[in-house]
Amino acid sequence: MSTSLKGTTRKRVAVAYGRRCGDTNLLILENLVQLRHKLARLLGYSNYADYVIEPRMAKTSAKVFEFLEDISAGLTDLANKELAALKDLKKEEEGDSPFGIEDLLYYVKRADEEKFDLDFGTVKQYFPVNLVLSGIFKIFQDLFGLRFEEIADAEIWHCDVRLFSVWDFSSSELLGYFYLDVYFREGKYGHTCVLSLQNGSLSSNGERQIPVTLLLCQFRKEADGNPALLRFSEVVTLFHELGHVRTKLRIKPFIISPDGHSIESKEQSPGWNGMCETHSLHRSALVHHICNRASFARFSGLRVDSDFVEIPSQVLESWCYESMALKLISGFHQDITEPIKDEMCLALKKRRDSFSALKLKQEILLCLFDQIMHSSENVDSMELIKHLHPKVMLGLPMLEGTNPASSFPRFAIGYEAACYSRIWSEVFAADIFASKFQDGILNNYVGMLFRKKVLAPGGAREPFEILSDFLGREPSIQAYIERKTRNSLEWLEKTRIS
Repeated sequence: MSTSLKGTTRKRVAVAYGRRCGDTNLLILENLVQLRHKLARLLGYSNYADYVIEPRMAKTSAKVFEFLEDISAGLTDLANKELAALKDLKKEEEGDSPFGIEDLLYYVKRADEEKFDLDFGTVKQYFPVNLVLSGIFKIFQDLFGLRFEEIADAEIWHCDVRLFSVWDFSSSELLGYFYLDVYFREGKYGHTCVLSLQNGSLSSNGERQIPVTLLLCQFRKEADGNPALLRFSEVVTLFHELGHVRTKLRIKPFIISPDGHSIESKEQSPGWNGMCETHSLHRSALVHHICNRASFARFSGLRVDSDFVEIPSQVLESWCYESMALKLISGFHQDITEPIKDEMCLALKKRRDSFSALKLKQEILLCLFDQIMHSSENVDSMELIKHLHPKVMLGLPMLEGTNPASSFPRFAIGYEAACYSRIWSEVFAADIFASKFQDGILNNYVGMLFRKKVLAPGGAREPFEILSDFLGREPSIQAYIERKTRNSLEWLEKTRIS
């Protein structure tokens, strides 16, 4: 749908795609929702959304609805301007045929290609893996006062794996360890994630148990004379991972000796029950895990509210769109003294928010559907999406016989009643970056405050208290709305399709 030149073809493909497994999946979804409501009532909640959201940062479904509606309303004017620009572009290319939801992908891509002279193949040449890693470590050192040291001859399970110790730069206190296993290989776990092997905590004798984590990525290794280079999206992912993603594993507590060899721990941390436990997959900061100073394992590492755990990593993503940071982590692979060009940095930053209001409207549509389905019983999912679609999507009708909810897996597994979490994290991360870091992305004073007030408490404090303490006020959606509006309008004003 993003490459077809003919509107009729795009529509046929969109309809066929939107109808796949429709009736079957919707029946399964509605049955799942009813069972979830039943579970919630057995536990004393009026509906499943209240059950899911109560332990999260948002606390209530009403707060989630308010949040989504405020974001949607704040971006409506911008979304209308973006849609008008796309309609004009379609009119130039296809005449007076009406603009449909099936045209969004194609014309957003066309508009981006017209505006941004950005070859991602060329951009990739400036991001050798090891150079990006060393650059990120330097940024984290300057910003958060962390020192990274690789441990030679460590006990590892594959020759590609590396082990690092992390130290406080000022006091030389050992803060934790992490393994890097970043290259793809057959038989390796196929996701990009951080496995939290051991949470930091205070042991029964008052000594601190050191956190240990593992970062898994799926980058392509140097082969046949081709250097190991990262796509820009992988650079963002790596920032977000060193910075991001974790699966909590239950293992026997252990420590790592200074020479990199594991030794079984004789002390069990508070909260350790020695039994098998299953944990859910979350995305969150490795730095968050290492810098956490909670006393109990139950509140340590990344054991924070599920709609808060993403925020520190989302904050760190912003460095990937700042010219100063990009130059610190880049270098042309044939001459690493040549950093990425200024015009590339600017294009990457502007492209981040191109047509962002329209894109976000589509996500808000599904988030609202998710909340309503899990807040009310006996909802007709087809009628609900028919009602929401034109209301949220600026009057664009839903394609006949399709239902986006039938092929949106987050409703079924993992994010039920919590699809709002990604937007929630992105919004408050934008507030933090704009308020505290925008004018000084390597400001050590602010970085250390962030480390102390946001990363260190873990789950021992309420997230709103953490953010309010750091910001000096309650978190706001305004910075997010302003960034999206500023960058997208600048694009629209400078392009011929304005």
